[in-house]
Amino acid sequence: MTDHALRPRSATVPCQSAWPIVLAGFGAAILVGLGLAVNLRIGLGALVVLVYAPVALLNLAVGALIWIPLAFLERLPPLGLGVTTILIVFAVAWLGALPPRRAIVTRVLREHRGLFALVALTVLWVTLSLLWAVDATIARDTALQWLRVAVIFLLISTSVVSERYAKLACAAFVVGAVLSVVVGLVPGATAAFDTTADEAGRLGGGLGDPNYLAAGLVPALAIATGLIGVTASQPARWALIGAMTTLAAGLVATGSRGGLVAAAVGVVAALLVARGRRLHLGALVVLTVSLIGLWLSTSSPQTWDRIRDFETDTGRQDLWQVAWKMSEDNLVAGVGAGNFETRAATYVREPGQIERADLILDNPHVAHNVYLQQLAETGVIGLALLLGLLGAALRSCWVAALRFDARGDPATAALARALMVAQVSALAASIFLSNGSDTRLWILLALGPALASASGRRVIER
Repeated sequence: MTDHALRPRSATVPCQSAWPIVLAGFGAAILVGLGLAVNLRIGLGALVVLVYAPVALLNLAVGALIWIPLAFLERLPPLGLGVTTILIVFAVAWLGALPPRRAIVTRVLREHRGLFALVALTVLWVTLSLLWAVDATIARDTALQWLRVAVIFLLISTSVVSERYAKLACAAFVVGAVLSVVVGLVPGATAAFDTTADEAGRLGGGLGDPNYLAAGLVPALAIATGLIGVTASQPARWALIGAMTTLAAGLVATGSRGGLVAAAVGVVAALLVARGRRLHLGALVVLTVSLIGLWLSTSSPQTWDRIRDFETDTGRQDLWQVAWKMSEDNLVAGVGAGNFETRAATYVREPGQIERADLILDNPHVAHNVYLQQLAETGVIGLALLLGLLGAALRSCWVAALRFDARGDPATAALARALMVAQVSALAASIFLSNGSDTRLWILLALGPALASASGRRVIER
């Protein structure tokens, strides 16, 4: 080796190459300052982009980990624009990182081609319903919402495909759920939400709706349970236990009967898929339910009475009856995406006695059941596509669990099963919600193929 080869590189090269970075930083600071002077929200949005963009460009998986918790706060008025802006930057970073990651993305798409095909076909069918929808504008907006969550599904499922980042993504989902509960406890934080009178005293969290909050807390509880087994750090385990306590308290504070039904379904699913831990799990469930029931009956009798009373007329039965009749008249293709509220008024008298006609005529509501709404709006074809992709997402978790078992990693296999339980409980909550385009649901579904890809072989992420 020659002396020339051993000679250190000139120190002037880094200094010269640093000038564009310095100038770019100086220009960015000026732009942020001008944005803040013109409009506070624009300036803060620019600042968020400048802070987040380098992180996402340098490490796409870390960019995903930052965005996932924020998705729980996207409906919070002060943060909504920032969360959307970060999502756009994340998508741009994904495209920018695609050339060096093409082999990874191609492998994930090929391995789960059936699932991705069903997602694409579902969005396509929802979009095609514009052709027969009475209100094409609403149908277009609904189709854009479905396209948005499909893009989120693609971004998440192809960004966190190493075992480490897939686990961290599950943890990020739990963090987001905890943040949503904490924000709901901050005085005035959710004052801008338009909550109804019957929700007074119930925790709405970062989404401003107790039922939607509960639909996110139940799966987060299941994931947190699975994360304890793969966490070696004792402080991290205590943090997870604290998170589970917060989530359980938040679930109770929502007073959501649908959330409790989802939790019950999740418990049954956990007992079915758990291996060698059914007795411990059953004992834990009995103890937890007993403690919660005792606490509610003594400290919050109003919430306890609401949870026990399933006969209260919320109007859901009327909406379900209308949705079913609408689907009978439009069985194959439905009435068009988002057009349930538009068409529901014509079915008020047809199904029979309607006790809450105000929810259809005066203040039109969605069907409050994602499956019935999908059937009414997109017909049996749309419902079949939706159920198919949900089944494929659940299967990806099961495949991941079997692969980790084969690798001799029962702890991560248990996490995969916990993720499957989380998905099942979220889908059970959707019986009481029309949340087909809920960002949190699609993040949850995307974690399945991500963990399954991580179980196949280790990958190096950029």
